[in-house]
Amino acid sequence: MAQQSSQTHIYEPSPLNGTYRKLPPRSRIHRSWKRLLIFAGVFIVVAALSLAFTFARPPIYESSADLLIEPKNPNSEGQDASTYDIALQEQVLLSRSLLSDVLTGLSSTDYTGYLEPFTVSALRPMLHVTTRSDSAVIRLTAAGPNKAILPVIVNSWIDRYVGMNSKTQQAYSNSTTVSLHQQIETLNNKIEKKREELEQLRQKYDIVTLERDGNKVLSTLKGLNNSLNKATENRTLAEANLRSVKEAIEQGKWAGNYKKTTELLRLEEKADEMEELVRDYEARYTPQFLEIDKNTRTTIDRYHRLIEEIQSKHTELKTVALEEAEQAIISARHAENDLRAQIASYEKKAAEFSGRFSEYESLKENLLELEKLSREYQKEMVAMEIKSDADLLQIKVLERAFLPESPSRPNYVRDAAISVVVSLLLAIAAVLIFDFLTRAPAGKEDLGAFPVTYNQVFQSLPSQTHSELQGTPASQNLLPPAEQILSRELSDVEIKKLYVASSDATQSIIAGLFNGLRIDEIIRLKWKNIDFDTGKLKASGASTRTIPLTPLYRSILLKNLSVTTNGDEYILRNEKSAPFPLKTTEECILEAAEQAQIRDPQQITPEALRHTYISFLARQGIHLQGIEQIVGPIPDSYHTIYQIMSPPGIDVSIETAQLALPALQEFV
Repeated sequence: MAQQSSQTHIYEPSPLNGTYRKLPPRSRIHRSWKRLLIFAGVFIVVAALSLAFTFARPPIYESSADLLIEPKNPNSEGQDASTYDIALQEQVLLSRSLLSDVLTGLSSTDYTGYLEPFTVSALRPMLHVTTRSDSAVIRLTAAGPNKAILPVIVNSWIDRYVGMNSKTQQAYSNSTTVSLHQQIETLNNKIEKKREELEQLRQKYDIVTLERDGNKVLSTLKGLNNSLNKATENRTLAEANLRSVKEAIEQGKWAGNYKKTTELLRLEEKADEMEELVRDYEARYTPQFLEIDKNTRTTIDRYHRLIEEIQSKHTELKTVALEEAEQAIISARHAENDLRAQIASYEKKAAEFSGRFSEYESLKENLLELEKLSREYQKEMVAMEIKSDADLLQIKVLERAFLPESPSRPNYVRDAAISVVVSLLLAIAAVLIFDFLTRAPAGKEDLGAFPVTYNQVFQSLPSQTHSELQGTPASQNLLPPAEQILSRELSDVEIKKLYVASSDATQSIIAGLFNGLRIDEIIRLKWKNIDFDTGKLKASGASTRTIPLTPLYRSILLKNLSVTTNGDEYILRNEKSAPFPLKTTEECILEAAEQAQIRDPQQITPEALRHTYISFLARQGIHLQGIEQIVGPIPDSYHTIYQIMSPPGIDVSIETAQLALPALQEFV
């Protein structure tokens, strides 16, 4: 531990990254007391106010009664209490007329003094009606601070409601029956008129069926349209055939029927045989001999006549094919024109028939709607006639209201607990706000807050401390010698940004460096050094070793692996299949660092990435010998620094260690 005489700045090694942290000065103790006072003050004030508000609220009592809505004859079909009935009763229970009757009943009791003012507007907020969608039970509840009057109000409410309900349902049943009789009679008259009008229209326009296409005019027109579509399709095919024949003729290809083609092929095969014979004669004999020799001359003449016959056959086939294609178009056009003429003659009849048929359909739909409505009214009429006064919905009191023993709200214990928790959270928030408003600028309070290099820590020390450290014996010096200054170490955020901004080749280089390879080993790595079955690679060069493949490097290699890949090819190569120059790899990493906008990109080198990976392994507690099995030999002058990074008392083996950087696991 090093100490400066003029100021109390103490530095200690960090077990995580081997850098040095500046311990807090004595003034920070006062800051802790301030934070404690702020926490206690906010907590006490807020807790006192919220608890005072909680226990200052008056207790509210509730008194309730349950009603059941059901028919008097529950075995009658269709006599269940529906959701509509229950909702209607809820509206009736809170109606102004019923509440006025309740106040009238209360005026004769001794509890009128508990309700001030004695009006409907004062009574309505006290009353609540609760219904359930899966039950015909209605709960009537009265709530207020005076518990003595609550059961009196609810019971009076029930008595007034039961009496009014019976009168209302009886009057409603009588008026509904008369109205249904009148509606059914009006509907029957309209149905008869619609039927007569529909029959007259059907007979006048010979409407046989309700299917539009089943009638004669429309079915004939439909058939003609189908025939026209087919004729148009035939004409299109004939025109396409003519174009194909013309294109074949222009390109010198054959066009004709199968039989003539067979004969032409036979002649062409014979001509090919004779052509070979003639070429043999011409190669073996002179033109003068060919002229005087009878046999050869006869063969050559036969060959020329055969060529002329083949050309004549080609011309004949093309002419016949062209004429047949043109004749097919003419026939298709005649058929199409004839069908268009027939369709034109039927369109006027079809248009008139369609209009009348639409009118017929509309009348038919109106008739069906009227008949359906008539059946519904008749069904409702039958139900109303069957329903007697004894079958109307009745109100059954399941439980009358009673005097409440304890208040229903507020829940003082729960609200007090909430007040304490909220006060605690506000106190914590106040301390956090205090820390935020009074925190020191970044880098002033804690030199170890961000990943730093040995060089940065060494340069941050005062000059006097430098001299003291240089004069300390080697066995007591906490800082390594100045010549052991390492490259910059990248944080997880910088590693992610660098990888995302890299090209495919640069990503392969980065993945190799974070797999324990040196940059020269990556350049010389060939496909034959990779064993995907065992998941390992063999590093060649000054340090031959076998390294497990990390998932990221394995996925990149598999992505670039091709079926035709040669084992002797370099994995990282240029267009001439030669390995990348060392300078090119450094430029690729520098360009990626600049694209990622990393601070001091010129410091992002292969050595910096290698140092970052070795530091990652060292902080896990892996012994230096185990690290060298992965990354190769490490100079003795650097052993002290990596030993400082390793947590004391921990020795992790390569088999159990994590070899893949967590920052790059999301890219696998």
